[in-house]
Amino acid sequence: MISMELPHLLHRIVYGGLSIFNVYKPPGEEWENPALPHAAHPCIYAGDFNSHSPLWGYRTENRDGESLIRWAEVNDCHLEYDAKQGSTFHSARWGTSTTPDLCFVSCNREGRPLHVTRSVESRFPRSQHSMVVLEIGMRLPCVQNPELPRWNLRKAVWAKFTEEVEKTVSRIPINIPNYGRFSRLLFMAAKRSIPRGHRKNYVPCWNAECDGLLAEYKVSPTDELANSLIKNLDEGRRNRWMEAMQSLDFTHSSRKSWSLLRKLSGNTRSIKRADVTPDQIADIFQENGDIDVPPKLKAQMKRKLQKELKNCMQQSFLAELVSSEEIIAAIKR
Repeated sequence: MISMELPHLLHRIVYGGLSIFNVYKPPGEEWENPALPHAAHPCIYAGDFNSHSPLWGYRTENRDGESLIRWAEVNDCHLEYDAKQGSTFHSARWGTSTTPDLCFVSCNREGRPLHVTRSVESRFPRSQHSMVVLEIGMRLPCVQNPELPRWNLRKAVWAKFTEEVEKTVSRIPINIPNYGRFSRLLFMAAKRSIPRGHRKNYVPCWNAECDGLLAEYKVSPTDELANSLIKNLDEGRRNRWMEAMQSLDFTHSSRKSWSLLRKLSGNTRSIKRADVTPDQIADIFQENGDIDVPPKLKAQMKRKLQKELKNCMQQSFLAELVSSEEIIAAIKR
């Protein structure tokens, strides 16, 4: 349903009990008092507000920004803004980047803002504005794992693996052409003694209590059950965070600790494959290896080599013969 009884700068769409206000204020006009009308929960105000405030990236605050902040505080509306996502408007004339495109959401009875995820995409063609995408509703983070075959070596039965290999390995003659047969033997023995599979998709910190709450929510979708589910997940994440912080130990092995610190700082280094193949490197070595050395330079280098050989020791202790007693003593040590 589209309601047009509001001013021409503000349009409202009601969809599934959610009021969505599309806001546009020209730069030359000022907000009224109050700046915007208040609607019952749930509601979202999004659009081009053309108001300045340090709360959304401006260096200064003007009268429109003050009116908008006062309206949000009185009506208990929450600003959805993240400075890391960048600006939404680039002025080609002044060469500045600002964020006039904002999003405000209402709060429920428990004082929690509506679940909205905001992301800034690329700019529209022939426009100075960037596209802002708002995803409304609760979204559970799900880890999508590729279905790559994996060997669970922790649950491998190595005694059975050894038995399977020793049954047939004596029948394979030891020579290079039988390498393929030996590889297939190891693979068949591994299939019979090592469990295989792939990691399944999962939601972090999801437990049996979450399954029960989700089943109840499917039967009767209420805000209380949804909030209980989110609270349970938040508690699990908090416990996992405490365990991760308490397990940081640089005394024995610092690999896990540094890995966690790199993930928290966003410094995830990935190994990139080189565009040059080993065959191309070998071809370059082959092309540059045939160097035509002048005869005079060859003779000069031979004389220097002979001079260096004369100055070397005639015999070194490293060239002496090793007795069997010395070998046994070295093995014992």
